[in-house]
Amino acid sequence: MTVHVRPMTGADRPAVTRLLGEVLREAPVVAGRILEHLDRVASLHLVAVVDGEVVGRSNVAHPPMLPAGTVALNVGVTASARGRGVGAALFDRTVHGIPPGTGRVLGFTDDRDDDAVLPWLARRHFVPFQHSIASQLDLTTWRSTGSAPADVSIRVVDPQTTRDDEAVALLYVDSDTSPEADEIGETTWSTQLEAAKGFGPRGRMALVDLHGAPVAMSLAQQTDDADWDVLYTGVLPAARGRGLARVAKAALHDDLARLGATRLETYNEAGNAGIRHVNASLGYVRLKGARRHRRDLAAHPLP
Repeated sequence: MTVHVRPMTGADRPAVTRLLGEVLREAPVVAGRILEHLDRVASLHLVAVVDGEVVGRSNVAHPPMLPAGTVALNVGVTASARGRGVGAALFDRTVHGIPPGTGRVLGFTDDRDDDAVLPWLARRHFVPFQHSIASQLDLTTWRSTGSAPADVSIRVVDPQTTRDDEAVALLYVDSDTSPEADEIGETTWSTQLEAAKGFGPRGRMALVDLHGAPVAMSLAQQTDDADWDVLYTGVLPAARGRGLARVAKAALHDDLARLGATRLETYNEAGNAGIRHVNASLGYVRLKGARRHRRDLAAHPLP
């Protein structure tokens, strides 16, 4: 079997969309949006062709949430072509597209593929370092959980309108306790807003205000007509212990249900017991797990 690896072309897009949908277990419309996002952040996008058919793809990308010197590298192969050297051929070609000065390469996988993927990545010196759990909420069964505490007020806004709001920016930074922040570095509110735009056409955010200042937030971005991703929920350290994360998320749910949303999805680190408990109390159920892997190039340089 001969594997031909080459840059992706416009003619490859339907096949690559189908491949993304299969590998990521996503609907065609979501796979199409993922490809559109890759158009914006990928510096290299390759396909593997066998007997005239696209059976794999790979990319090197620098999404806005990643710090300087870190890139993402991902490889995907159709089920019928796995175990035949397609992924290895793509990887070997793709690493030559990693920019000079890069110190760390990240990979992202679905934990339902652990048996096959983890050994493959280990042979290439990638180490898993985060395990994020995806949960979903059927919003068609959502019922409002009632009013907020008497001393707080709630507003739901288009998050892009807060780009220059210093109070919201500080809330985002100071409320972030995620393991991602520890591992890949702190991000800014403007960076989060830029990343959110890559998920879909519009966003909504619930802000909980105490004494006129925001102390809790929950941010969502639309991914399909009736599907939204809840990208971030946080509470200032001084305001914790009052259930305000739950208040913010519930207010966001009320707003999204009014807009016609029927399904929400959110990711939280497996060890983040607090927000996972909040999600369970609101009716979220586990969908899948996603792993992050890293290869530190100082220890394992590229060929």
